Amino acid sequence: MPARAWRGSSLGMPALERRDREVRSLKIAAEERPRRPVRPARRGDDRGGRELTSASSTSGREGRRDFLLALAVASSPALCLPHKASAAVAVIKPELSPDFTSFDRSDPNLRTAYEMIQAALRAEDVQAEEEAWSAVIYRFETSIGKANWAADAVGRAYGNRGNCLARQGKFQAAISDYNKSIELCPYSVDPVLNRGVAFEGIREYELAIQDYRAVLDVSPSDPAAWNNFGNANAALQNWDVALDAFSKAIAMSNFFSFASVNYATILFQRGSDQEAIREFRKILIKYPSFTDARAALAIALWLTGDRSGAETQWYRVEDSRYADVEWLTETRHWPPRLVQGMKEFRGIVV
Repeated sequence: MPARAWRGSSLGMPALERRDREVRSLKIAAEERPRRPVRPARRGDDRGGRELTSASSTSGREGRRDFLLALAVASSPALCLPHKASAAVAVIKPELSPDFTSFDRSDPNLRTAYEMIQAALRAEDVQAEEEAWSAVIYRFETSIGKANWAADAVGRAYGNRGNCLARQGKFQAAISDYNKSIELCPYSVDPVLNRGVAFEGIREYELAIQDYRAVLDVSPSDPAAWNNFGNANAALQNWDVALDAFSKAIAMSNFFSFASVNYATILFQRGSDQEAIREFRKILIKYPSFTDARAALAIALWLTGDRSGAETQWYRVEDSRYADVEWLTETRHWPPRLVQGMKEFRGIVV
């Protein structure tokens, strides 16, 4: 699938707020496979790498942190969804956001919760973070209804745990955690946005679109929501809707590079070949190590007759997954024209 943005969040007190961090492709990030050259690189080639965009705008709402390496809960069973997944329509209610200034900062349990959350954010790997977020949930879930900060803290822990489950491809279990986070934090857009990503992971694109619409209803200037809305519509081959959504995401964030490459791939799918190629080149001028854009440019050049240019670009693609048509189709979800082009290209260029 074209790159999805997903979020994690920390305890929503003003003193504990974190600035927005990285927006990252869930599906590409999920696998974390070692990169190796698709074919030997020529001398002088730079190392093609996955590009991470950053959004550093401060949100007054809930203190969001983009891109957490959250945890998967080993001790709780994965949710088994029916053959057709379903979810209650999310209605985000910002007006229910708690008054963080009312939290009793002298409460030792609040301080402990803060320290445990910070430890989870600093975890070195997914397994360690799994244990850390689970500890927050198990330690403070019984405090809900007794301490006015507990629902917010536990709700965000569920959301962050869901992020890690999704990051590992455990989308059904992630949906279970997101549902709990939405229940505890009905004012937060993050678990709704992230549940949409998980629905995409199980190919429930209509449900994903439903969640992204809910986010956009209360946050119409959210570039991540527009990007993800475009992705889900692209999966349903609603090309015009997807193109408009990516255009909005780009307009709202000059640094959201994956929205730009998604936009260019749809342009190419719709036959605007030269415009798409110009867009890919513009992205690579700004982000020369952006593997996704370089691989797409290589295939676009190949399909438009520039065989030499295509091979030159392909030599600089070091992520072997881009040679895997199944991965491009099932995971990255390139549009059909680029996927077919890769089949032809790999059949000739060995």
